[in-house]
Amino acid sequence: MVTDPELLRLANESGFPLQIAIEHVVRQTSAAHGWQVRHSEHAWHNPADGQSGFIDLVLSDSNGFAYAVVECKRVRNTTWLFFAGTGSLARRYHCRAWATHYRNGSFNAFGWFEVSIDPATPEANFCAVRGQSTNDRNTLLERVAGELISSTEALALAERDYRRQEAESLRLYFNVIVTTATLKVAEFDTAHLSIADGTITEASF
Repeated sequence: MVTDPELLRLANESGFPLQIAIEHVVRQTSAAHGWQVRHSEHAWHNPADGQSGFIDLVLSDSNGFAYAVVECKRVRNTTWLFFAGTGSLARRYHCRAWATHYRNGSFNAFGWFEVSIDPATPEANFCAVRGQSTNDRNTLLERVAGELISSTEALALAERDYRRQEAESLRLYFNVIVTTATLKVAEFDTAHLSIADGTITEASF
């Protein structure tokens, strides 16, 4: 195989190698965890907000019950730092997922609901990224997550009637961001916050 350095650089500047790698790993290890690739580069349009695009990956579990709508975000030499307004991060066993529940000829659920998850994960209010200003109208994570949420709604709407009429149907759609960024959490005593210059004087990471 002959490699053209410039074309290789062009490929690696995109996020596609990460997306392809994740799809390949899921397919290769499906027998171990039961998840399958249902869609790749899946076109979507959300009539509620007018957004449209392509979902990187849609994964489904072996029971057709849980679906992961995956956005792959390749970044280089970047840390995403999460922290909460209280200074400490509570470990939570919940998240928000889209639920579609059809029973006895009607929908009992069709929208966003709080659901229990395991394992627990830290819950943060803020995410700081180097080079990103807090004055930015929409931060990187807000932009990525906002589009991901819209795409999940669009997928659920498109699949609303993909079911057997006579049977009960329950599906949960989860938003998932996969990134090469280093993820860190910060914890601090609120006594170490400075009103004078708006900084934290001491924290653990």
